[in-house]
Amino acid sequence: MKRFRLAFLACLILCQGVIAQDKNAAASQPIMTSQQASQLEEAKQLGDKVTKLYNEGKYDEALPQAKRALEIIEKNLGPEDPLIVSALINLGEIYIAKRKYGEGQELLERAVKIYEKTVGPNTPRIGELLDRIALTNYARGNSQKTEKLYLRALAIREKAYGGESAEVGKSLSKLAEYYLLEGLYEKAGDVFKRLLPIREKKAGVKNQALIETLERYACLMRKKGQEDEALKLEGRASSLSDVNPNNLPPVEADIVNGRAISLPKPSYPEQARAARVTGLVIVRVLIDERGKVIRACALSGPLPLQLSSEWAAYGAKFTPTLVNGTPVKVTGIITYNYLL
Repeated sequence: MKRFRLAFLACLILCQGVIAQDKNAAASQPIMTSQQASQLEEAKQLGDKVTKLYNEGKYDEALPQAKRALEIIEKNLGPEDPLIVSALINLGEIYIAKRKYGEGQELLERAVKIYEKTVGPNTPRIGELLDRIALTNYARGNSQKTEKLYLRALAIREKAYGGESAEVGKSLSKLAEYYLLEGLYEKAGDVFKRLLPIREKKAGVKNQALIETLERYACLMRKKGQEDEALKLEGRASSLSDVNPNNLPPVEADIVNGRAISLPKPSYPEQARAARVTGLVIVRVLIDERGKVIRACALSGPLPLQLSSEWAAYGAKFTPTLVNGTPVKVTGIITYNYLL
């Protein structure tokens, strides 16, 4: 289900973040001269251009304008003024989009320090920035710091919204995925046990967050070899997602690579390539009646390669499978072999 992967996985690949003017920072306008006001208006206009270019994926064009906007604000207001936060975030996100994680992380960390000094260490906005900084740390291979940042973001949301809130659920979901990626299955299980009741509070067939949680929890169970538990969780997810189920069970298949109409190649993670990680990754998939992959779970293979394999699997397309003329779902295996 690409809907879920684009939430966490696209962030892990560090495509796009959130570029926006910061409302907290803009709340207190300082007294300034007409020249300063004119220059800050220029910075605002540059910020608007940066946002547009960023959303269009034109990062190289956005970069110099984001730098200029930050330079103007620093010159007129100083390096720690709250109004500088938006410019720091904008420039940081552009660097991240260009995969210059160190530069992006440094700017986001500056924004956090300003928030801590001007608003306080537990404002929810800091939690959002900590999530982004956690991802840059993960991309740079600093797993231990990644976990600490996610845990701090979780603590901030717990204090701000309460331990059973939807916002805490979002934080727990990120933490669970991180533990899955690191192969820390016991920790991931503990997080899923806490996350599931939070997601269950929102009743209804269209509860996408609950469906995603059930499917990822099932993936964890499969990684641990607990097939019965995985089937129960997947069955519940299917009952919520299938508005008009045909009541036909999925057809079991073996390796389905050869049946694909389209089978995109996975990206080779930079960190894995640099470490010369190679090997075969096996991904279990559920293909719907239209031939689209709606569930993917890497069962084996080098951990640094499993995420990109799942991501690629969601892009695969197959010819619909018919049983007595009726389209049915299919479960099978897609294999990806990573060679340098």
